[in-house]
Amino acid sequence: TLDSQLQKFVQENFFETVKGIREKANFPNPELLNGSVIVVDTQTQEVLAMVGGLGKGEGDFLNRATRKYVIPGSSFKPLVLAAALHGNVIPSIDEKFHDIETTFLVPGHDKEVLYTPQNFSKKWTGAHMKMYHALVYSKNGIFVQLNEKAITKLGDDGMKNFFGQLGIDMPAYHLSSVLGVAETSLMDLAGVYM
Repeated sequence: TLDSQLQKFVQENFFETVKGIREKANFPNPELLNGSVIVVDTQTQEVLAMVGGLGKGEGDFLNRATRKYVIPGSSFKPLVLAAALHGNVIPSIDEKFHDIETTFLVPGHDKEVLYTPQNFSKKWTGAHMKMYHALVYSKNGIFVQLNEKAITKLGDDGMKNFFGQLGIDMPAYHLSSVLGVAETSLMDLAGVYM
């Protein structure tokens, strides 16, 4: 059941925000920058507001809120942390990882493929950081380290099964999936928190 006042508020703010990002973006095709919003009442599981995105022109619209598949970005990190805790990959969110640039060997290729994730800031503290703080500061490198440990212990299928139990269907799972590059549905992602 949509809340008309909330819907109007979300829609106006969404359009203003996306248009502002497009105007300031240092991106070759800023009209491709987009997003979507779903506001859900976690008690009743009702959708209160939804915005599916902003089209490039008149009549150009694709509902990214309900469409499978979109890229969830860093909103996926808490779910990988939950999988690691549930699978006893780490004992608690107090587990520490080193915030340093790390290069990983990507399995499953005929030749050697290396992957070096970057923090958004392109900076590394060099500190041993608790997973709790790595989540708060969205440390990509630390989360890829965690994901490597989780994949090693639980396997790609074990990770996909865990997310499947949460209601997220993932066609593939790999090392960089923790950074939200594995596609999922925004509706499925919102459903995890209900």
